[in-house]
Amino acid sequence: MDAPVCLVDNTSDGSLIVNQDALNILASLRKPVAVVSIAGKYRTGKSYLMNRLAGKSAGFSLGSTIQSHTKGIWMWCVEHPCNSDQHLVLLDTEGLGDVEKGDKNNDNWIFSLSILLSSTFIYNSRGTIDQHALEDLHFVTQLTQCIKVESGAEAETGEEFVRFFPSFVWAVRDFTLDLEINGEEVSADDYLENALILKPDSSCKASLYNEPKRCIRNYFSSRKCFVFVSPTTRKNMKRLEHLPDKNLDREFVEEIERFCQYIYDNVKAKVIPPGTELNGAMLAALLELYVDSLLSGNIPCLDNAVTSLAIIENSKALADAVKYFKEMMEKTMNFPTETVEELSNIQSQYEKEAIAIFMKRSFNDEGQKYQQEMEDTIKTLYQKYCQQNEKASEDKCRALLDSLQEPIADRLKNGQYAKPGGYNLYAADQQMLECMYSQAPGKGIKSDFILKEFMKEKQNESQSILQLDKSLTKKEKEIKAERERRALAEQELKAQEQQMAAMEQQKQAMEQSHKEYIKEFDKKMADDRAKAQAEQERILAHRLAEQERLIREGYQQMQPQRRVILLCNIL
Repeated sequence: MDAPVCLVDNTSDGSLIVNQDALNILASLRKPVAVVSIAGKYRTGKSYLMNRLAGKSAGFSLGSTIQSHTKGIWMWCVEHPCNSDQHLVLLDTEGLGDVEKGDKNNDNWIFSLSILLSSTFIYNSRGTIDQHALEDLHFVTQLTQCIKVESGAEAETGEEFVRFFPSFVWAVRDFTLDLEINGEEVSADDYLENALILKPDSSCKASLYNEPKRCIRNYFSSRKCFVFVSPTTRKNMKRLEHLPDKNLDREFVEEIERFCQYIYDNVKAKVIPPGTELNGAMLAALLELYVDSLLSGNIPCLDNAVTSLAIIENSKALADAVKYFKEMMEKTMNFPTETVEELSNIQSQYEKEAIAIFMKRSFNDEGQKYQQEMEDTIKTLYQKYCQQNEKASEDKCRALLDSLQEPIADRLKNGQYAKPGGYNLYAADQQMLECMYSQAPGKGIKSDFILKEFMKEKQNESQSILQLDKSLTKKEKEIKAERERRALAEQELKAQEQQMAAMEQQKQAMEQSHKEYIKEFDKKMADDRAKAQAEQERILAHRLAEQERLIREGYQQMQPQRRVILLCNIL
């Protein structure tokens, strides 16, 4: 993308509308998407940071007045500077608290969407991280009113948000203080952690004071802080996007470079439980699910959204896999094949590739519904191809026999067999026909069956010529008739053996196909279990780290029983 586009627009009545053109752009991104979103008070310089992440000085609109400039959510998809296996998607959001908008619901929606869609969430503010700044972040305390994890849950604490939420980065702009605490120099991260220390008090006032801090600590599994001095003079701020770095404050430029590099190095692909990475199409579908839920007056349910997305993606995975299998089979197959095994080998190759396509895209396939449907569909298609193969073999064999028997038909018409010695001539011609038929290549798997049918069809014709041949004695005619019956019986046996062999090969092919599904499913399940385990360990590590921080922050001085109660409430 050369420039950003509006992804979610605000309508005049305060509603939201998703831009289809932007969704189409997202849907074209086949690799996993690393999504960085930014939110914060309006006119705090969010768009400038996002332009720098895009590697540009301009793109997202900055504006130069006291009015909010970005409306809705704007998207810019760019090449990931450090990971060619991912796309980098930047989301710039409308400033929160715009007095001209006068719609708190809209602010809550924009804030919630920016968190739900991103893998790294940047909160942008000015000045310092004090209680006033934390109160400005009151949207985070209202997330339990805007989002729920489980369907049907009457009330939620938000403790499960960490499963779905992104990493958290606080960008403090126009920072003028020294990074010191109790006379000691500290890092920006230490500054943030100090600002998030809770009051070990169970009073209502302390609870309100702690709430935004508690939410940040519990909802986001990792957090980072950057502090930026003012980039230039107030006069030059109006044309900030046009100023080269040499005309900006050196400390500001250095922090911007550290900020961008941190994001590039640490932003992960957007994932949903149990660790499924989203591509652009999946992110677009997830956005539509969230917006539809908001506009319907419902609270977006994260588990329901994942389930709905799984249905969408599994259906597409099934369609893509079956389409690939059909296209490759129809492109490659040249009916008839000499054996069922030849057809089965080709089928097996493309079925494995189709399974890989399905497994790569599918997730949360409850009860293996879609996998079973795929197995049944490809089994049906295989049987159809087997039938086509048989039909092609039958048609080719009949056409060959029709061609070979034309001279015999002409002699029969001309009466060459209706005279003494005619039967021996007819039998020799038939034997030559069968020999030429047997040597002809490419007849397929029904060659013996069609020859048997041909011999049965000619049986009456042969018997008539035999009985009319006056050069043969009665005994000779009986011997020759018996010889024909034995030849037909032998051909029937060959046809049965050919048919049985074909059926056995088909059976073996389907059994092998089923084993392949079992193997790939077991592999997928093991991978999903590993992802789920890693996710549980990540969440547990986060909660244990928070507990250790609480203890270091002074909770160890409290009475053990009261400390346990507070820790449980907080964690």
